[in-house]
Amino acid sequence: MSLRVNTNMPAINSHRNLINNNAEQAKTMESLSSGLKINRGADGPASLVISERLRAQTAGLKQAIDNSEAGVSLVQTAEAALDEVSAALINARQLAVHAANEAVNDEFMLRADQQEIDNILATVNRIAKNTQYGKKNLLDGSKGATGVVSGANLEFVGATQATKTSGPQGYDIHITQAARRSQVTGVQALTNEIIDRGEQITIIEDSKTVSFKTIKGETVETNLNALNAA
Repeated sequence: MSLRVNTNMPAINSHRNLINNNAEQAKTMESLSSGLKINRGADGPASLVISERLRAQTAGLKQAIDNSEAGVSLVQTAEAALDEVSAALINARQLAVHAANEAVNDEFMLRADQQEIDNILATVNRIAKNTQYGKKNLLDGSKGATGVVSGANLEFVGATQATKTSGPQGYDIHITQAARRSQVTGVQALTNEIIDRGEQITIIEDSKTVSFKTIKGETVETNLNALNAA
């Protein structure tokens, strides 16, 4: 009994070409779907190394752009707060100029101007305390490095852009006595004679001015109570 193997060479060649075409088509579809010319080392080892370096550099540049945008947002937040502070201080200056015109301002107008200036200063302090980016305060001075020196055997403390929050060894602070509230003491005694003349009493402390005019016929104690309430 004899055996015979029939070989269809055209069909075999067609099948091989079909497999190769399918492989090339799969590689092309992979490149199209990923958007990358180099997907694996077999696509070109040298090109893959260059591609990965470029991808890493691109990712770093993208993060640098994001960091810059965050920095811009921080500056814009501080700038908006400072614009509010500037507007408030301009208003305070206008009130100060208005209060300086004593020829037409009476006691009640001056007191109203002073009260509004106090409110403006409180607003400025509140803006400086509450302006934040994330959880970091921007205008309260907590990120600055400042120093004050007076007297002998003291070293001046300066600050630059490279200065850290505190020195390498820190700063030594010695408290010699407890803080006390400031007092204003006059050299002229308040007598009934001064009261009867209707004297104008002006006290200036911490950029605040309190004016009081004595009332003729009233006692010293009554005038002192009115002065404390001013």
